[in-house]
Amino acid sequence: MKNIKYLILFLSFTLLFPIGVGATNSDKGEQEGITIIDSDLTMPAMELYEHYDTDNIGSDDIYKGKTLQITGTIKDIKENFVGDILIALKGEPGKFALAEVRCSFFNENINKAKALIEGYEVIVQGKCEGKHFDRHVPYIKITDCRIVTKQELR
Repeated sequence: MKNIKYLILFLSFTLLFPIGVGATNSDKGEQEGITIIDSDLTMPAMELYEHYDTDNIGSDDIYKGKTLQITGTIKDIKENFVGDILIALKGEPGKFALAEVRCSFFNENINKAKALIEGYEVIVQGKCEGKHFDRHVPYIKITDCRIVTKQELR
């Protein structure tokens, strides 16, 4: 009798669990013609930088290789030697005044990135590549970036 209860419980769980998971994911995808790309995490750029400043290896375990949505103020917009656009999100006055999160844009995202203006707040989605150094100055590298519009935020 005890085995029958476990069998019923097991079958109920295995049959009903996929239905519940499907229901929670039904709102993802396209909404009103806008394709939503899932992000693993959403955070301010300087919060990401501070995590790496505090614990580089632990931060790599959490963020590296994951798609993030980063908010920040544009410090600088440059074009590199192959035509990609690099946007630096600036740090806050004080401890992180020199801190940067660098976001690289290419392909269809270049024109949107070129249209941005230094000093403006932006939301960027891209893949975290961890902490890097440029002439001994650390920065967090985000690649495959795109600008996220307010309609695409969840």
